[in-house]
Amino acid sequence: MIVRTARPVARASRPARPPAGEATRRFLAEADRPPAVPRPWTAKATGAFKRYADAERLNLPDDRGDAPLGSGPFVGHLLRHLLGIGRCGWAYDLLVPGARPGPVVVAPQRPVPSEGELYPIEAYVAGGSRGFPDGLHHYDRAHHALQRLRPGDHRAALLEALTAPPAEPPDLVIVLTAVFWRSGVKYGDFAYKLQCQETGALVAQSLALTEDLDVSVRPYLDFDGALVEALLALTRGAEGALAVLCLTGSGAREPAATAPGASELIARRAAKAIDPPPSVTASLPLLTALHAAATIPGGGPGSGGNPEPARAGPPPDDDPAVRLPEPVPVRLRAGVAHRRSAPAGFAPAPIPAEVFAGILAAAAGGRPGERDSTSEGPATCGVWALALRVDGVRPGGYRYDPEGRLVGAAVPWRGLDEIAAKVWPSTALALREAAAVILPVGDPLGGVATSGDLWYRLQLTESGAVVHRAALAAAALGLASRIHSDVCCGPTDSALGLRPGHRSLSALLVGVTPRRTPVRFVPGRYRPD
Repeated sequence: MIVRTARPVARASRPARPPAGEATRRFLAEADRPPAVPRPWTAKATGAFKRYADAERLNLPDDRGDAPLGSGPFVGHLLRHLLGIGRCGWAYDLLVPGARPGPVVVAPQRPVPSEGELYPIEAYVAGGSRGFPDGLHHYDRAHHALQRLRPGDHRAALLEALTAPPAEPPDLVIVLTAVFWRSGVKYGDFAYKLQCQETGALVAQSLALTEDLDVSVRPYLDFDGALVEALLALTRGAEGALAVLCLTGSGAREPAATAPGASELIARRAAKAIDPPPSVTASLPLLTALHAAATIPGGGPGSGGNPEPARAGPPPDDDPAVRLPEPVPVRLRAGVAHRRSAPAGFAPAPIPAEVFAGILAAAAGGRPGERDSTSEGPATCGVWALALRVDGVRPGGYRYDPEGRLVGAAVPWRGLDEIAAKVWPSTALALREAAAVILPVGDPLGGVATSGDLWYRLQLTESGAVVHRAALAAAALGLASRIHSDVCCGPTDSALGLRPGHRSLSALLVGVTPRRTPVRFVPGRYRPD
């Protein structure tokens, strides 16, 4: 439950609050599904990297995850494994049934999956203790360096924007933003859904990277977006803040110094971006309206708590439940180095039930956002699955409940034909070979009364975290996976037996690595024959 706190803070100018849920309803009606054909590349795309001409540069040293929080090696390790460039990906140019194999394409990739490899998310870092230089910095991922945009400790000012700030000031604050047109040029307004889900994947990645460290990473998703974006000197309508990460380490801390307020910092000159991204207010009106409505602090008009997520509740007596075996233990951090998006489908082979249970437990085990606990699972969505090739589990759609059971869907399983007819040919092929599909499910309008349009953004962000945790678990166990957003369609929701108003939000296909792919996975506890 998000706790509301009243406090006097500096506020940036913003439009009047629209009726709660209006922007979400329009988005759901017109832009919630992937376009049948992505936009042609006729419009000018933005640069793949954001750069600043007159900013002081701080080169990050070789990364070390066990270095002290706030040191250059730790910050370098974290940012490189969130948004850095450090790997090459292999992919077939075309993968459809009966097609002539195309050439193998090798391209630089980043650690967290992104829509069409367009990578719209940027990172801004504020520090001032434990040896980290004060000031607001932008992560220059092309050069693995920080660019100082404005002097002064920005942490306190950024905390002013949070609806429920932490009791103690953090050592580091990282703000994740989306350059809207970078992926909007291809996917239109639907890009906002993918950008929020990519943000959730980055949140899950940050938690996995610090899994064994004495570092607390607390993500905040409810904040005054206009104030945060003014502090970051973002162009309104071109780039928007989606998450604020507060990192705190244990041990002795430097005495807190008096930090400048938000108004004072905003008045200071900030470095100017080279070739800044264009505004999408006119070209992507649904995206713009939803972002503006979701970044007004304090949620909707109600004062109650969040509604129960779709995962809650025991199965009815007449709804059969499958008790899964004890899940295979999985360290998500072990999957960070080995996760790749499967480029060539899967080998049509089964996986053990305990491996399936381990992936589901990992998917449902994290809770991003400013809740009281981080161990009870997502707060706005539940975890469903299509079991296709799982030893000992009848093929069908199931809900995964907190007790580790699969609850049978309300409709009989009719196979994949109806789903395959609605998706892209490459997705249809992958579906027929995958062992399982992990699907976060929620009601996009279920929390509008208490959280306004923020509810849908929370749900999208959590769904991104769910599928990324499942992908990390699959990689740690030597399996392949890939997100296929077009699987989220009417036939899939029917196969899962979802109640009216609920819908699948994302889809991760999991399976055995095929021999035809050039990608090699390091096997974990489960090694396919």
